Amino acid sequence: MTARRGAILATMAVLGIAALSQGTGRLSGHGFGFGRSDDCTLEQSPAEGGATRVLAQCDWDTPITRLDAMIRNWEGHDLYFSNLAESKIVDQNAERVRVRQVQTASGISDREVVVDWRVETVPGGYRYSWDKAPDQSAASGSRVEVERTKGFWEITSRGEKSHLRYSVEYLPGGNVPTFLLRMFQSSGIRGVLADLRGAADTTQVAQSD
Repeated sequence: MTARRGAILATMAVLGIAALSQGTGRLSGHGFGFGRSDDCTLEQSPAEGGATRVLAQCDWDTPITRLDAMIRNWEGHDLYFSNLAESKIVDQNAERVRVRQVQTASGISDREVVVDWRVETVPGGYRYSWDKAPDQSAASGSRVEVERTKGFWEITSRGEKSHLRYSVEYLPGGNVPTFLLRMFQSSGIRGVLADLRGAADTTQVAQSD
């Protein structure tokens, strides 16, 4: 393999794993990065099982009602997040909604996981938490199983604006080099936020308020 070809393949792999997440996304967006940016602050800290916990906090000119409707649309998440190929409810009860997700990214195998979503009221808004479901029997078994996925979206009203907190811990499973995981913790998070904000800004979503 030539050095040039090796560099190209490495770049493709980096872009692929960076897009994986709970709802994956493009690497473009509104200037997100670790530390302070125009819209968000991002922090990271150790989590369980070798994962890293990343927390983003953002202030957006987006009504809380719009973000609430989008996040609660469990089967519509694949419409917002560009590398989430499938998001389908497989079971639900009064306490949680169980969703099967298929995650795709260029250069690596598809990932699949069944997650449990829970919604709770917080002062001024809502928190939507997810965790890998203890029962993965609804998964097809034909894709790599995500090792760990856990986190939350939290939105609170700031007048006509919304304050958003997004926390995620993620390990894709399979044989993925550590340096690619680190890429997810920066570019991947930025992509998730960019996808959500971009979808919230579209005319179609705005008219559904």
